[in-house]
Amino acid sequence: MDNLPSGPDRPHDGSVSRPPSDLPAALRTEPFRTSTAHAHGVTRVRLRAADLEASTHGVRSWRGGPPQPGGDIRRLLLTLATALPPDVAFSHLTAARLWDLPDLPRAEPHEPVHVARASGRPPIERGGCQHHRGLERRTVVTAGGLRVTDPVTTWLDLAATLSTTRLVVIGDFLLARRSVPRVSLDDLQAAVASRRRNRGYRRLVAALGQVRVGAASPMESRSRLVFASWGLPEPELNVNVYDEFGQFLGRADFLWRDRRVLAEYDGDQHRTDRAHWLGDRARRLLFEAAGWTYVEFTSHTLIDPELHDGLRRRMRLLLLG
Repeated sequence: MDNLPSGPDRPHDGSVSRPPSDLPAALRTEPFRTSTAHAHGVTRVRLRAADLEASTHGVRSWRGGPPQPGGDIRRLLLTLATALPPDVAFSHLTAARLWDLPDLPRAEPHEPVHVARASGRPPIERGGCQHHRGLERRTVVTAGGLRVTDPVTTWLDLAATLSTTRLVVIGDFLLARRSVPRVSLDDLQAAVASRRRNRGYRRLVAALGQVRVGAASPMESRSRLVFASWGLPEPELNVNVYDEFGQFLGRADFLWRDRRVLAEYDGDQHRTDRAHWLGDRARRLLFEAAGWTYVEFTSHTLIDPELHDGLRRRMRLLLLG
């Protein structure tokens, strides 16, 4: 048996029969170092109680606190940040998950936490962290109490590991974000130009040439890239459509105005939500009555080889035939 002191957290027989004692209020709102807890009179026994989470060595966080925006990863990083030097920022894939960027690779159980620090500063060698130099060349902001590379910088860093297609999807997403500060295509162009000597630059240039304003979802971005691979003319994205009398018909995901063709990507909610489904049917009738050819497709259409080929042939016939 260990020689830890007895007290309200630990009876003399070594069992835990009573709830743990209250934490000082200063330790309940955010992760804290164990040394800070000791300074507040918290015993080592109390620091082992089940209501405290030890996500990293020497740091605890109270499980009874309010939920943090961003879920488990934000809670983990708030804890880890307590143990890191103050001039470090989260970057790369870790920053991308904090910003909730779309179309990222599936999170792995032992995925490293990416951290960046200015060149010339000692590297971060803490277990589970992947260190990157050059923070002085990156834009850093504070979001939710965490130092993190801003969304555009994060997009640039992702080019070292992600495909061009994923970079296009994320680039479309950044242009569509309504949060402040807004990101423009000019912002992305200037950012890419600053990375000429960095790994992934060619993928960034390729992605930049395909990023567009107007995509409303990752699947719409991917669908647009599929259309381009079929040699189709570039469509207008998410535009309002009116009939010859100025009556509003609806908003089209993809529109080829000169051919009077529109295409709609239907996510699963279009199938499972009856009101949504009925609205789609009514809207289709309005478009077709006004002389538009209305093409619907789903993610399964793009995955299934037979359906994929059928859609490709139909779209080429409508737009190129």
